[in-house]
Amino acid sequence: MGELFGAFHSLARDLRSLEQQKILDEHMKIIEPDCYIVINGNSASRSAYALETLTVIARLLYVNPDNVFVTIGTQEENGQWQQYSLKHQLMVLSPETSKSKKIIERFFNTLPSALYLIADRTATNISAVRISNVGQSNKNFSENFLGDFFNHPEQD
Repeated sequence: MGELFGAFHSLARDLRSLEQQKILDEHMKIIEPDCYIVINGNSASRSAYALETLTVIARLLYVNPDNVFVTIGTQEENGQWQQYSLKHQLMVLSPETSKSKKIIERFFNTLPSALYLIADRTATNISAVRISNVGQSNKNFSENFLGDFFNHPEQD
């Protein structure tokens, strides 16, 4: 799933469709073997339903820790989410806004910048697909930061 931008109703329709296809159960547990959900950054912003969207994403991660992946987007990096609707929702709904902000910031700080799907590997080479909301031209992220990760195909 690409940038959701807090599109709670769209996310709900997608999850309902996955339930109808017998991929998810009524508790949002992935029941189809070898199925994964990837949410690619900028998930909870620009919407009156940003907090609800983030809550559903957190539930998906909790119920499916090995099958749901969420990458960080530019709007979640470095506190940027506070420029958008999620902060405003917190101010209205939570009398203890600073505590809520810290919890959300901690959550966003756990998200990876990229997900790599290994397409092929040999003793000397790895072919991978990178899923990331952070562009390759972003000076804050580069495959060079991964050190020897791609140089050792035998290490997962």
